[in-house]
Amino acid sequence: MHGAIKEDLGFGAIVLNVATSTSDEPIRSTCLLCYVSNTMEKAFLCREALASLGIIAKDFPKATVVTPPGS
Repeated sequence: MHGAIKEDLGFGAIVLNVATSTSDEPIRSTCLLCYVSNTMEKAFLCREALASLGIIAKDFPKATVVTPPGS
């Protein structure tokens, strides 16, 4: 398996359940395949995972207008 810049991803992959929560919203979770590498120092989430967790909009990168409460 090779990454976006053709580097060898190394060891393999595991299935993870990732969850987020805030005091204002219910817990959101998603299941994803995580590649394990001895060359990567950070983890990256794909667009689909970010959307499932509510971190970005489902139609990202389209611009959306957000009106603050009380405006």
